[in-house]
Amino acid sequence: MEAEAQSNQTVNNGDTTALVTFPAEGCTYTWINSNPAIGLPASGQGNISSFKAVNTGASPVTATIMATPHSPGFAYISNYGSGTVSIIDIQTNTVVGYIVIGQPPYSVVVSPDGSRVYIGLEVSSPTISYGAVYVVNLPNGVPASFSDGNNPQAVAISPDGQHIYVCSQNPDEVVVVDATTLAPVAYIPVGIRADGICVSPDGKRVYVSNYQTPSVSVINAATNSVLTTINVAAPVGLVVSPDDSTLYVTSKTGNVVNVINTASNTVVGSIAVGKGPDGIAPSSDGSTLYVTNEQDNTVSVVNTSNGTTIATVSVGKNPIGISITPDGTRVYVANEISNSVSVINTISNQVVATIPVGVDPIAFGNFITAGGCPPVSFTITVNPAVVPVITTTGNLSALTTIYGTPSLATSFSMSAKGLSAPVLVTPPAGFEVSTDNTNFSPTLTVGPAGAVAGVLIYIRLAATTPVGTYPGNIVLSSPGAATVNLVMPESTVTPALLTVIADNKTKVFNTPNPVLTASYVGFVNGDTQAQLTTPPVLMTTATTTSPVGQYPITVSGAESPNYTITYLAGILTVQPAETSLVIPNTFTPNGDGVNDTWNIKYLDTYANCSVDIFTRWGQKVYSSIGYGTPWDGTYKGASLPAGTYYYIINLKNGLAPLSGFVAIIR
Repeated sequence: MEAEAQSNQTVNNGDTTALVTFPAEGCTYTWINSNPAIGLPASGQGNISSFKAVNTGASPVTATIMATPHSPGFAYISNYGSGTVSIIDIQTNTVVGYIVIGQPPYSVVVSPDGSRVYIGLEVSSPTISYGAVYVVNLPNGVPASFSDGNNPQAVAISPDGQHIYVCSQNPDEVVVVDATTLAPVAYIPVGIRADGICVSPDGKRVYVSNYQTPSVSVINAATNSVLTTINVAAPVGLVVSPDDSTLYVTSKTGNVVNVINTASNTVVGSIAVGKGPDGIAPSSDGSTLYVTNEQDNTVSVVNTSNGTTIATVSVGKNPIGISITPDGTRVYVANEISNSVSVINTISNQVVATIPVGVDPIAFGNFITAGGCPPVSFTITVNPAVVPVITTTGNLSALTTIYGTPSLATSFSMSAKGLSAPVLVTPPAGFEVSTDNTNFSPTLTVGPAGAVAGVLIYIRLAATTPVGTYPGNIVLSSPGAATVNLVMPESTVTPALLTVIADNKTKVFNTPNPVLTASYVGFVNGDTQAQLTTPPVLMTTATTTSPVGQYPITVSGAESPNYTITYLAGILTVQPAETSLVIPNTFTPNGDGVNDTWNIKYLDTYANCSVDIFTRWGQKVYSSIGYGTPWDGTYKGASLPAGTYYYIINLKNGLAPLSGFVAIIR
């Protein structure tokens, strides 16, 4: 079954429960089960796997599962002036430790799985390369390794945690780092003074704010190339909405948050905030933005649905870095000059705590690991075992059809409960079944295990069912359930209409009759004459010596139980022998009524013959199929000059064409 995020479940005895998942963002849950008799242990830790529910009684039983989170979250605050990172327990709002770096840390970002902190450094030392990214494994705070970059101002991580994107200002580029090997894999040139960076929720785009250019570079994460550049005044912090539709960019000199459509990569509006907006963080649902205003020491709370600032919260001096807890209840703000972190309650929009940290805290980036997960309570109810039963409703009608055509369908409704397997529906011989009255099959499997409610089942005579009557039972069965036999009224398949047509034949006078054959119209289901129980008999009155003319070919006697047979007679045409043709080699088309056309005796008996006449240069001057009207020595209505012309006569009788010449004499 699919996972259910801590929702109540009701299942039957023997059913498999749904997987129960707890929040994955850094919270570890332990749970207690009030009723282990349902098949679940009395206690455990982490997600609850699917299990086979148990209830051997006669009434439902319910177990209550209480789950408690056991993994506090932490905020990591980079103290630029102290060369340290303060670690704040966000449950107690106290500093519980430090990561000592010895060089000024600027940006700080926590990996999506909460296993690492990436800290951007701006200066060099004998042990740390210029502009390094300091990588710390959590939770022990021990440095894992370093990743090179030049004067990094911001760091971002792909949603899958596989790549690190570092904003470099010397030169102005984005360094793409493999998070496993910590080796650079690409260098992407961007605008001047790349201050901020973020990755879209789907990981396909990287956005970089170029403060001095001024613009936002849009990077294709698949190709590590800049797709386009969007003009934005003095951009610094930037985030993408959870639905990936909107990019929000702070404009430090314009005192606004620019609203950019990510589909068109165009600025579609702006939202007025405080003075010198810098850092920006969205709520998990994207409905609210929190913006640090460095020059008036406030945080603007923005409603994204209408683009208005709904609250302004006073914090410490020079607020820069800002991040929101995963549960969305608190916002943490790094105040650079006050050397403190302000904690804002997102319901009241009031500062509820101020935490002293190191010197010049900046913490530009998403610096909070998961924590503050709520306790969870839900129930699993197990119903007693259900005796499997199959029921049917509805009245079936007798059906009729013609062989080769499926009948219309009749239908009934089927329900079931307590099933351990789906229901097999088997119709009587000659029928087929369906649940959609479109796709029919010889048998049908209906429903999953458990309960099936009111499934409509259609039954019809199949197109391939032979002629006859068909009674019988529709059998519905499932393991453990009593088999149901539903009577199907006697139904009928009647013969299809088949026409046997005697093929027309031609023969030459004084030759044996050709073999008489027939064609068929009306066979269905791929049938051929081989399916006839008695083949047709073909006869003609013509004999070898029958004179030129036409003679009937009769057909009769064919039999098949699946067809009603009708017949169409054919014609045997007796043609003159080829040697009897008389082809003159001259004629005189002078209009005296004597020998004015090229008359070829008997050629008109070859109805399908072709006659073509050419000049000595190969120009065709006459062409016909059959020779009902003899050639009169003209071409396109004009008389041709006297001379010799050449003919080709194809009698279409299987013999070679006749050819020769004919002279026009005028």
